[in-house]
Amino acid sequence: MLPRPPFPRRRLAGLAAVLLAGLAAARAQAPGGAAPLRAWEVTGNFRTMFGHRENVLLSAVRPEDSAFAQAEGEVFLWRLPSERFEALAFANATFTRFLDSAENPHEWQAFAHAEARWFFPHNLQATATAEGYHLDQVFDLSVTDAERVTARLGVDGALASAAWRWEAPSGTWLELKPSAQRDRYDDRSDDHTQRFALATVGRKLFAGRLEVSVSAKTLRRDYDRRPRYTVAGRALPGTELVFRQREGEARAAVTWDRARRWTSATSASLGTNRDNGSGYFDYRLRALRQEIAWTRAPWKVRLVGRAARYDYDVQTEGIGIAPPPRVKEEFRARTRVERQWTQRATLYAEYTWERSRSNDPLANYRVKTAGAGVDWSF
Repeated sequence: MLPRPPFPRRRLAGLAAVLLAGLAAARAQAPGGAAPLRAWEVTGNFRTMFGHRENVLLSAVRPEDSAFAQAEGEVFLWRLPSERFEALAFANATFTRFLDSAENPHEWQAFAHAEARWFFPHNLQATATAEGYHLDQVFDLSVTDAERVTARLGVDGALASAAWRWEAPSGTWLELKPSAQRDRYDDRSDDHTQRFALATVGRKLFAGRLEVSVSAKTLRRDYDRRPRYTVAGRALPGTELVFRQREGEARAAVTWDRARRWTSATSASLGTNRDNGSGYFDYRLRALRQEIAWTRAPWKVRLVGRAARYDYDVQTEGIGIAPPPRVKEEFRARTRVERQWTQRATLYAEYTWERSRSNDPLANYRVKTAGAGVDWSF
């Protein structure tokens, strides 16, 4: 049974104060209702949604359904760009209350992002980014954990990155982005530090209506407390686990008509994970992602789908002389329909379908979420 988490009153109260202060600043306007032009602009959004989710615990054996109510607030701070400099920051918090679930009564996420960008001659720009986040929700740990389970966890994290981007007059561009990230779990079970580097080259064609890119990513993850494992899946006390991951992606984004109502983005990626021990956690990843959007005021429709497959090199499933290698597949589809209601309010409805499929029975589950709500801007 998942532990019942304490209600996060202090964290929610502090974050709510930040959000309300930002919204109050955003609503401050000059006499007559016209907002003055300032070096810094502040805007905000508040969203509410009510709906139903099947299998809130991501369980393969005992799914639990529940109605839910969700509230989300966001504040966006933007410094008007000058010839050489631009800056922005935003904070977002989402709280979901499950009305019929005793084991997972609520989930919440908070995220903050700050970014500064410098522009240099010859179409060169540099960006520095800092992020912080807190996640309190049910996670699927079966991809990289020794125990193929789902669990409710609290995670605090921080990320820092730098990026350099150069764009040629022909429309070809190159971006290099090194990053460092730290995740800390409430039970300290999965605490780790990871460093990764991303290199992307792309090209814009047909007046920007087509953009193609390829990228390569390398990552190293060092765990604080997790040990290495034998090929039989037994922990080796006194050892330290390290993952090294490689991933490549090809992507194409298309604007299909001159009015820019129809757009799509397609990506395909290949990746590997290698541990520093017996290879017990080694796998090969293949993934596809498709996004389609249609916009015509006051309507907007967005469809997103993703499919991924993990083939494990050492882990097996079942018993016998030669059990088959472990396989895990993930599928996700999401539909969102929006309609502008007033100048500051948008009505929306969402439906999300998720499927985890594996030759391990404990890693098979489905999740369906449907909801509708209102998005207010300030």
